[in-house]
Amino acid sequence: MFLLDNENYDPFKDFFTTFGKVLNDEHRLTDIKDSGDVYTVSVELPGYKKGDVKIETNDGNLTITAEKDGKTTYQNTFSIKRDVDTKSITASLEYGILTLTLPKKEVSKPRKIKVQ
Repeated sequence: MFLLDNENYDPFKDFFTTFGKVLNDEHRLTDIKDSGDVYTVSVELPGYKKGDVKIETNDGNLTITAEKDGKTTYQNTFSIKRDVDTKSITASLEYGILTLTLPKKEVSKPRKIKVQ
């Protein structure tokens, strides 16, 4: 069911354009998880070496840049929540998957308070 009141609407019209974008080299699958104490970001970067990838935080943003042959072939910027301890962010690149671990600040972790 489509929520468009247009009998001429064709949901498959842009299918191949959208599918082509998915196959484009600039598109990378990205997964972001909140595990309670940390956020984990995984980005598909097949064919890249550790030296090809640069990660930086600046003014509430995290930017990932990957370069091959002196050309930027992937760049993405994510907003970082205020509860992230930016000084404790770690990154690893294994089997074409870049994994970032963004620990939460101690103060922002939920705490149970016992009523007396």
